[in-house]
Amino acid sequence: MRNPAVITRRQFVATGVTALVAGRACMRSTPAELDVAYVNGRIWTGVSGAPPQTAFGTIGDRIAAVGDDARIRALAGRKTQVIDLGGAFVMPGFVDNHTHFLRASMQPYHAIDDGRWAVTPLGPDRLAGSWAFRSLLDARVRVTFGSDWPVAPIGPLQGVEAAVLRRTIDGANPDGWVPAQRIRVEEALTAYTVNNAYAGFQDDRLGRIEPGFLADVVVLDTDLLTTPADRISHAKVLRTIVNGASRFVDSPA
Repeated sequence: MRNPAVITRRQFVATGVTALVAGRACMRSTPAELDVAYVNGRIWTGVSGAPPQTAFGTIGDRIAAVGDDARIRALAGRKTQVIDLGGAFVMPGFVDNHTHFLRASMQPYHAIDDGRWAVTPLGPDRLAGSWAFRSLLDARVRVTFGSDWPVAPIGPLQGVEAAVLRRTIDGANPDGWVPAQRIRVEEALTAYTVNNAYAGFQDDRLGRIEPGFLADVVVLDTDLLTTPADRISHAKVLRTIVNGASRFVDSPA
């Protein structure tokens, strides 16, 4: 018999979500005049199966609307700040996660660092199960990614590239260390955003760009989904938005 004092994750989250349902429903309906409208972007929302979008708008600290330029401009009023993203790539803000009690919490950079010497302590027969991103995803495990900083570099773009290519930092594995465990870019981005929000019990408000969610967004000069994978770590951050406010904006040289 289940201990009545022990609740499931779903029950735990439900107690908090119930209080937000009405507010979220309002945000999903036609919003009031936007505070800020971001247009002319290439948006990866993190929402599975969602069509590509080019614009989004915020009210306060929340995403109020997501769509094409025409829809978002139509929601702008006289006081709305309209920001042209210039075709930049937009995605949910990265979340650095390191938890082990809910899902497979992994650090992609360790695969390309420790992969240089792992065969010695592990032996060749166990390498296939080392940092086994592909196997875990194929088994429908909700994988989460983090940096393990300060043990490894904190930059998430380095982590994404490491998960996709698995090229050890000594250059000895140009085709990938245990290449069968490589994953796709979108899968790596999901592990750093959607899945990390889930692991932190914040998937009702973080990890995706959709109405009602916190406006935590990063804008990059490179489309991570189409650029060659070995250029991912070279992408430049143009803007970060935290709780609806631009906390960093790159200044042209």
